[in-house]
Amino acid sequence: AHFKGSKGPPGSGKADKPNNIYPDYETARRRFVLSPPQEVQQPFLMEYMAYHSLQQVDGGWSWKFDPRVFRRSVNDQAKWLEAPQRIVDLPHRLAIVYGANSKLFDGDSASYLRELGGSHLPMIAVPDAEHHLMLDQPLALVSALRSVLALWDTSTS
Repeated sequence: AHFKGSKGPPGSGKADKPNNIYPDYETARRRFVLSPPQEVQQPFLMEYMAYHSLQQVDGGWSWKFDPRVFRRSVNDQAKWLEAPQRIVDLPHRLAIVYGANSKLFDGDSASYLRELGGSHLPMIAVPDAEHHLMLDQPLALVSALRSVLALWDTSTS
């Protein structure tokens, strides 16, 4: 596959199942993991994300997200297979900034998008970063984004 896969999306896939409630923050925090899994180069950023992804509720701590975010349907596979072409065909400006060591999107994925007609898309690999760029190389990510925005700004003047 040109877009790399993992064992599947997080969550149970049961949109009507409420989020788990954990007895304390520490127990809930241990359940906060990245998908796909990776080591984190900036642990304080991971802690920040975990803290702001949880909320205190009656009986303990739970996730802030709506469990319907993980709703699955029989059309999911078809939608994922169409995604590369839909990305290439988007009518507005688009740039792809990805981790050079990502398990989900890599140089082969970028080449595939170019083959589908996406040679006009800037695709920037951030060195030494996996999928969660902001946790690996936050300053390099900001630099890449600022560069793209600066180019776009000068191309409209």
